[in-house]
Amino acid sequence: MNGLTHISENGLFAIVGELGQPGERPATVAKFDFDTLSYQTIGRLPELLSYMPIAIQEDTETLFLGNEKEIQVWSLSPLKVEKKIALPSHITQLRIDHERGKILMTTDSATLQVRDLKTLSLEREIKVENVDGLALQELSPDSGLAVIVTEKGTGPDNDDVGIHLVDLHTGKRDLVSKMKNWIGAVDFTDDGSVFATAGGKTHEGGGDNAIYVWRTKDRKLLKKLEGHTEIACSLVREVGR
Repeated sequence: MNGLTHISENGLFAIVGELGQPGERPATVAKFDFDTLSYQTIGRLPELLSYMPIAIQEDTETLFLGNEKEIQVWSLSPLKVEKKIALPSHITQLRIDHERGKILMTTDSATLQVRDLKTLSLEREIKVENVDGLALQELSPDSGLAVIVTEKGTGPDNDDVGIHLVDLHTGKRDLVSKMKNWIGAVDFTDDGSVFATAGGKTHEGGGDNAIYVWRTKDRKLLKKLEGHTEIACSLVREVGR
């Protein structure tokens, strides 16, 4: 076994990758029973590498897999491919917005796409110019905003990492800040009025290990929390605070 590569939102399903030669790296799909603390092996997916984008919709027992320039939709009961949709760019991330019934994805062409979860039809596409790539970091509690981070770009004044807020209703994108930090985690408060970014120094030695706290409505920096000697890879907040 190569280890756990993906677990669904509530821990009902898990995918465990296996070692092997390229083209021969299957993965086991398991379903958990929390009452008996046992699991049932559903089946095995062919060639599944740990870096392939995956999203699981638990209530419909559906798995979405980004296989290079293709979205594959798998039924988990029984395990089989239901649909394949070709795309012009490689998929780098998949994220399900359960509240609004959407699936969000990023591509290697620095594009954020919003698609209908049932039909996978494209509803909105946000393109970021002059960057090497982007990552979808977090959704606001009402799923109306997304925080994306752009990698170093090629255009003028694009030498730093960019933190952006995207309005998923209108497609409007606002730059919050540019910094030399690697960004590893983002989290919103319960009401979405404030969000924090965490990360650390890059391999080149730029940036710092501070946590930055931002006000959502005007993108203002409220606080810079310093003191970490190492990079911060995750954020955990107390619910209700």
